[in-house]
Amino acid sequence: MFAKPSRHAAFAVLSLLAASLTTARATDIYTDKTAFLAHVDSDSCFEDFQGLTPSDSPDSLDFGGNGYAYTATAPINGLYIVKQNSDIYLSTDIATEPLVLTFTSGNVTAFGGNLFGTDFPGNFQAGAVTITLDDGTTTTITANSASDFIGFVSASNAPINSLTLTTTQPVGGIAFPTMNNVYAGRASQNVVPGPSSLVVLVGMASSGAFLFRKRARHA
Repeated sequence: MFAKPSRHAAFAVLSLLAASLTTARATDIYTDKTAFLAHVDSDSCFEDFQGLTPSDSPDSLDFGGNGYAYTATAPINGLYIVKQNSDIYLSTDIATEPLVLTFTSGNVTAFGGNLFGTDFPGNFQAGAVTITLDDGTTTTITANSASDFIGFVSASNAPINSLTLTTTQPVGGIAFPTMNNVYAGRASQNVVPGPSSLVVLVGMASSGAFLFRKRARHA
């Protein structure tokens, strides 16, 4: 077991980086929750993580309902459960580690939620977050609040197999990838997929620093 550095809280705001979306297959992206839900079947699985225990650090967690299922992991050092006021967030133990969802039911063609960064204690951290789907879709948005929404709908009805969330580390600060209030479901066949509300794309270059939330892994 090697010694891990203590955590430090910091705040920074990153500028919005404008660019275009590249994708290997048709995936519509929404930054408006109402528009996203209008293109998703009503039986989607909703998860607000309120049943999780704050400060737990499991290697993985399984979620699901209504025939949809997915597993959350953080491959390097595990997940981290954050309590912020009355909210519970799903995050990682290391700021530079990705938060990964693997959709195990094979039928998820739509996913959306509040995706953002948090600092060491779990406060919202404004800045850029990057979401990558298994089809190669890579999108970066600047989260300005913990309620900012991003949703993905497969226009070709091909399943989304995995989603990876990473954060851009602010200068002099820390941002852990975090999510809350997420939907996993199926693209509605009763509407024509619409254009994205707003899409931003940047290349993600992660820092080599390992920024930890906890001092040691639990046995």
